[in-house]
Amino acid sequence: MGYDRRVIQAKPVDALRNIAAPRDLIEWVRKLAPETAARQAWVDATRADWIPYLASIRGITNDAIIRAVCECTVETAGTLEGAEGERLLNVLRDGASRGRSALATTEADLADLKLAIIQWGNKTPPVARPMWMYWCELVLELARAASRGNVLVGVSLAARLLANANTIGKPSARPAHLDLVARLREKLTLGG
Repeated sequence: MGYDRRVIQAKPVDALRNIAAPRDLIEWVRKLAPETAARQAWVDATRADWIPYLASIRGITNDAIIRAVCECTVETAGTLEGAEGERLLNVLRDGASRGRSALATTEADLADLKLAIIQWGNKTPPVARPMWMYWCELVLELARAASRGNVLVGVSLAARLLANANTIGKPSARPAHLDLVARLREKLTLGG
């Protein structure tokens, strides 16, 4: 994975503020001992949507973070039925291998799927959506992240969606943040 040494220089709380991290993450890190806050936050994080920001202040590049989230998404999604599912998995596999550049045309490439999701939402009787639609929303979030000035916002939202994937159709299920935190941390630390 790639590293950006410039980010590691600042105190963890200041570094998080500089990259527009969520307020709840900043407040959590602020309560940690400043001399060990970056390491302790990395080890003790309990939310998947915090990992992109914590990885960034450790000097891990945005491209490496996108690749790790794409890789975890492929693993979590498993086999998606239909042509739509295969298209989404191909985008994610490409994102896992090439990073940000692989997502450059994704929004345009998946415009037909986005339109299908919008049309599905306009149906009157409530019917369960096809599973590919959830994964498409996640892929589109990653694509928007790749085109933003602050990639971490979108990648963080995608990580939150990924942590909640196990709750689809299971109202009493809890999001799998801890499992995803461990998998992302492993991929970002060991390079996959």
